[in-house]
Amino acid sequence: MATPRHGWCAQKLADSFRMEIDAARSFIQQKDIAPQFMALFRGSSESPKIFIFQTEDAMLHISDGTDDLMQLKTIYFIRTAGEVATDRDNGADLIFGEVHKSPLAGLETLLNNVCKPLLTSDKMWGKATGSQSTEFMQEMDKFTGGLQEALKHLVGGVELQKPEERFVDMYEANTTSTDAGLIKHFEDILSGWCTEVENCVTGKGEKKSKAVAQKSDGLVDELEYWRRRMQRLTSITEQLKTRECKIVLGCLSAYTKNTGDDSRQKVFNSLRRWKQIDINLTEAANEAKDNAKYLSTLERFVEPLYKSPPSTVMDTLPAMMNSIKMIHTIARYYNTEEKMTNLFVRITNQMIENCKQCILADCGAASQLWNQDPEKLVRNLESCLKLNEAYKEQYHATKEKLKKTPKGKQFEFDENEIFGKFDHFCRRIIKLIDMFSTIHQFSGLSGHSLEGMEDLIKMFEDIVRRFKMKRHDLLDYQNNKFD
Repeated sequence: MATPRHGWCAQKLADSFRMEIDAARSFIQQKDIAPQFMALFRGSSESPKIFIFQTEDAMLHISDGTDDLMQLKTIYFIRTAGEVATDRDNGADLIFGEVHKSPLAGLETLLNNVCKPLLTSDKMWGKATGSQSTEFMQEMDKFTGGLQEALKHLVGGVELQKPEERFVDMYEANTTSTDAGLIKHFEDILSGWCTEVENCVTGKGEKKSKAVAQKSDGLVDELEYWRRRMQRLTSITEQLKTRECKIVLGCLSAYTKNTGDDSRQKVFNSLRRWKQIDINLTEAANEAKDNAKYLSTLERFVEPLYKSPPSTVMDTLPAMMNSIKMIHTIARYYNTEEKMTNLFVRITNQMIENCKQCILADCGAASQLWNQDPEKLVRNLESCLKLNEAYKEQYHATKEKLKKTPKGKQFEFDENEIFGKFDHFCRRIIKLIDMFSTIHQFSGLSGHSLEGMEDLIKMFEDIVRRFKMKRHDLLDYQNNKFD
């Protein structure tokens, strides 16, 4: 029996899918659909929600959310109370909404292009204090940043080719079908899967996690790599669970058992190749999930490493080293000497970049260091030396703790590979400290009329002037022309 509430839902359906109201009512009143709405209204259904989605053939389907949705657009009705009166004609006890094909992208656009610009106005904050609004905006930036990362990981995923529906229908009509066209089609599909999945598992066509991190590779690069890889591999494993994929594999497997002609061996070889690729896929997906899980424990150290001064990074070192020790001790895949050394090198790289940011904070470019307050500059340079020293101290302290349990995993890594670049950078820092300290001292002397110093000061200023003209990048520690 139709109720006012049915009419309200029909109107929402018609508005969302731009259909005639009579067609929307007819859909809701279908004999297999109307009871689901009545159960939703009365609170007698196990699931307090109904989804209606449109497929590419413009057909509408109803679901409780446990099967595939979102081919084009989905609308939902959610019960907000234990029981909803069926004679009401408004949406007071139901939530209605639409979800489009890219909900994450829509939410990210809404937050960045609508909400954030509105929140920049002081009028929007009412009685909130400045610190409260700042804290809220910082958390919002983190959330939108997370959304952007999620969207980035969703791009570039592998979409396995699906069999044509007519062949699926043919197989389902006769599950022992040996139609040559059907078998050829399914075998071609499987061959394509083999190539695509094998390329994905081996990392062909994607930026790999280098065994030894390069100069520009930091901790975030490693985190992103394993998250992106996890998403790609998990996407494939989920696709292989779908009805169409199971039909392809099931049909070809049955064909090799029930057929004795020459084509059987070719199909058998394809299945054998696929079986090994599927094993490799499972292992690779497990590795990516495991690595992403353990590396995520380092996420709280990312912001200090990338945005905070060296003194703040120093405060995080004990906790960060403890997390690294945990990864090395219990991670299933990431605890190899190669991967752990690579991780430390990436952290070292980012510490060097962090130091450079601190040094250039007041001037923006190395060419402008000459214009900085020399005393403040020297203090910033010295903070870089302290960070390197503290980094080594925490590393060696952790190494000594592990030695107390000799049967456990130990820190047996190439320390020159881990700390070598930072030591090289610090040798340049020491020279800069000497140089700017000397310049500061002579500048102080030039302000006093000391007998016999005029010529020496003039000579020194000439040396400094000629040195500036060489335009050395003072922080490019790998270029020895400065030395």
